[in-house]
Amino acid sequence: MKHPLKDNRAVSSDRIEHLTFNQGAFKKGRVLGFSHHWDKLNNPQFTTFRFPRKDRDWYIGEVVQIVYKPRSKEREILGLAKIVKKELRIFCHPEASHPLRIMISEAILDGFKTYGDMSLWFREQYGARIFSEPINRLTLEWVHPIGDLIDLIERCLEK
Repeated sequence: MKHPLKDNRAVSSDRIEHLTFNQGAFKKGRVLGFSHHWDKLNNPQFTTFRFPRKDRDWYIGEVVQIVYKPRSKEREILGLAKIVKKELRIFCHPEASHPLRIMISEAILDGFKTYGDMSLWFREQYGARIFSEPINRLTLEWVHPIGDLIDLIERCLEK
């Protein structure tokens, strides 16, 4: 399996959606957006922290579109991933004994240098909400990284 960010081929998001989703190759999943090209996205499995959704929360087995800057002109579909694990967590002091606390190791695996860096990033994005609401720790596994999608598009175009 190719890793999504290591494949140097590129195709526009609109073209991927038209050729893959509209031809029935994939069910179009909900968008799970990222504002940075995190190194963790190069791994076959990766984690992300997301607040529960009010309309329909993320669920195990759901296939989602992983998208860089989903609401921007720089929008880029990185591929499709499946949620394989969902765990409830809370932000609190990293040395606290709360069973749902985000562990220092989880912050580092998620791409931050320290728990403090993670906490600061989330505070800048969401304010005090991070201390008053639980957050989901989602583990995802690539189903079709961008390189696989481009291969599929190329096969579709040959037909």
